[in-house]
Amino acid sequence: MILFSIIIFIRILLLLIGVAFITLLERLILALSQFRKGPNKTGLGGVIQPLIDGVKLLLKDFILPSQSFSFLFVLGASWTLLIIIIVWFAFKTVPFQGGPIIRIWFLALVLSLGVYGIFLSGLRGISKYRFLGGVRGCIQRVRYEVRLALVVFSFVFLQQNSTFTLFRRIIIMSGLPFWFIRYIAETNRAPFDLAEGERELIRGFNIEYRRLPFAFILVGEYGIVLCFSWLSSLIFLGGSLLFVGVLVFSRLVIRRTLPRFRYDKLVSFCWSILLPTTVLWTLFCYFSRGL
Repeated sequence: MILFSIIIFIRILLLLIGVAFITLLERLILALSQFRKGPNKTGLGGVIQPLIDGVKLLLKDFILPSQSFSFLFVLGASWTLLIIIIVWFAFKTVPFQGGPIIRIWFLALVLSLGVYGIFLSGLRGISKYRFLGGVRGCIQRVRYEVRLALVVFSFVFLQQNSTFTLFRRIIIMSGLPFWFIRYIAETNRAPFDLAEGERELIRGFNIEYRRLPFAFILVGEYGIVLCFSWLSSLIFLGGSLLFVGVLVFSRLVIRRTLPRFRYDKLVSFCWSILLPTTVLWTLFCYFSRGL
């Protein structure tokens, strides 16, 4: 029991260190793109800055809106973090029968439940911006979940034959652009940050959260970036940590370089371009599974 508690503590600590590293890296990239120095005062090169920000966030007053249902209010904030904890612990602890396919299905299934956190956060509150942000986030996530499942289906088709040829490897890598677009949409960050408006810091479904609930949302969002990068690495390169780092870095650079999509353009792009191309690629993978 003591050993299990130590393992849980170490894994939570590693998750928090990973999130802190991503936040620091993101702020440094944003600073360099704007010819600023960024966080460089606390610690060696600003390394302690995420820790200071976390302590400052926890010391703020906790405000619960009087007209909100407290249980759903807190559950909505902690839902995404709960999903990340389940993925972070169960994936390495629970024995899976069936090899990497079952592991990938497990990751995709659990991560798809993250939409309920946005739904609960936007449902219970007194701010209309919060409700509209929750609706936008739910619609966006549900639309792109279908395409995400198709890419996973395609990978399962190709995995039916245990022999990996160069042709099959090329087919798998050709699906990376489809997957990467969904990866950006699922992480709910710019240029698909329509549920939050993070560039203007106006927020959306999480506008009424303070202190610990807001910290839950923050850790959950950056944890999703880590988990989707990990899942992408499992699908395309067999779990390469270097590829995880490349995806995280690319995600942060894209946030600064690309403009935000207009909501109607986002929906049209999803239905008119992504869905037909993904269906065609899935059919191609199905008929190529024996090659």
